[in-house]
Amino acid sequence: PKAFFLENVKGLMNHDKGKTLKTILQVLREDLGYYVPEPKIINAKDFSVPQNRERIFIVGFHKDTGVQDFE
Repeated sequence: PKAFFLENVKGLMNHDKGKTLKTILQVLREDLGYYVPEPKIINAKDFSVPQNRERIFIVGFHKDTGVQDFE
């Protein structure tokens, strides 16, 4: 796909001492050729949702899109 949006539990950041996330990012960036900014942990409560739910979000854009910056 030209772009993707992934979400998971925030524990992914520390799973296997960070090796799991490092592997995921390496495959996305190096093997598949996506621009992937650093993942962010976002809490739903900060967006007027009535629950305290922290999740990790990972976005990526295929190199063919030309996207090299995302905030």
